[in-house]
Amino acid sequence: MFRYIRGTLAELYPDFAVIDCGGVGFRLTVSGTTFAALSPLYGSEAKLFSYMAVREDAAELYGFADEDELSAFKRLIAVPGVGPKAAMSVLSAFTPGALAAAVAARMRYAFPGELRCFGTVTSTMDAAREMLGEGVPSWSAALADAQTQGAGRLGRGFVSPAGEGVW
Repeated sequence: MFRYIRGTLAELYPDFAVIDCGGVGFRLTVSGTTFAALSPLYGSEAKLFSYMAVREDAAELYGFADEDELSAFKRLIAVPGVGPKAAMSVLSAFTPGALAAAVAARMRYAFPGELRCFGTVTSTMDAAREMLGEGVPSWSAALADAQTQGAGRLGRGFVSPAGEGVW
């Protein structure tokens, strides 16, 4: 709903910040990483990228110091069983880059074959076929940030946009 919120950093706590925009105080839940980035800005202008989570009983704003952290948050909450609060706990322990490195390291350990990460591909299946043609072990995997011509089990085409998940 809101791309970002910019205003005076009126309040700052380890788990939330209040940004005053024209006399309206927006309360945004923040990670430890964002808290650290905001600390020197107390009382001055700050900008947080935002995500609004709406549930049956509440609507809550989450704030992020940069778009990388917002993107990591969206990817985390796309995982079944991971809600916004759990995602914020993870992002308090890991920067987006450290989280990506930890996931990649664990995936490399978990797969006996080769794991290749791509930016944008037509299809991860096509990328995997090319890898097999190069002689990688059959227990290998191809991951991509985006697919432009993916195909499901029933042959239905789809697009997997960048920043929305791991394909």
